[in-house]
Amino acid sequence: MMIIKRKILFILIVIFIICCNNEEIDILEIEQSRWNLNKDSVNIAILLYDFDDYNFIGGYYSVYAPCEDCFIDSIPFVCDYQPSIDDGWGYINIQYTETLDTLFYSEDWGWGLGQIIIPDNFLLPDSFQVMDSTAFEPISIEYLSFLKDVEGDPSIKTRVDSVMGLVMNLDITQDYSQYEYRIGLLFYLDEWVVFLFKGNQ
Repeated sequence: MMIIKRKILFILIVIFIICCNNEEIDILEIEQSRWNLNKDSVNIAILLYDFDDYNFIGGYYSVYAPCEDCFIDSIPFVCDYQPSIDDGWGYINIQYTETLDTLFYSEDWGWGLGQIIIPDNFLLPDSFQVMDSTAFEPISIEYLSFLKDVEGDPSIKTRVDSVMGLVMNLDITQDYSQYEYRIGLLFYLDEWVVFLFKGNQ
């Protein structure tokens, strides 16, 4: 009789441990999936970093209509760039190819002045978490617009490596890395602009 009671007690302890472990896993999954990416839509995030000291300025996240066959070769963005000449007015406009939604629009007024117009509701840095682990690598890291012209510059490559090291430790990047995703990169008005792109899959 005593042996049976011990067996029952052992079984109950095992069940309790399994339940606790499952609960811990569920909590961990919630913590690691704070951004609730939409599997059936296009998910785009924009992260801003200071160009010189790489301080994280803030970020933006939104969901867009699905895009068929537009994730095959590169990020489906249309980039319209008008440089500021002789301290005149310039701009950069980045749109999502499928719907032509404007994802990022910023104006350069010359003399180092300008403003990001779209998006106009960036989240503050404390809305994001810096994780101890590093996100899985994207399918590609693509230089956007005029940044392509300096892609082979070693000094730019060093800066890109520095900012990407920070990007890969953010919780939102780690959520993206649970899927196939791409990263687009440019700098404008003394800021690194980093795009995270996940297609519908």
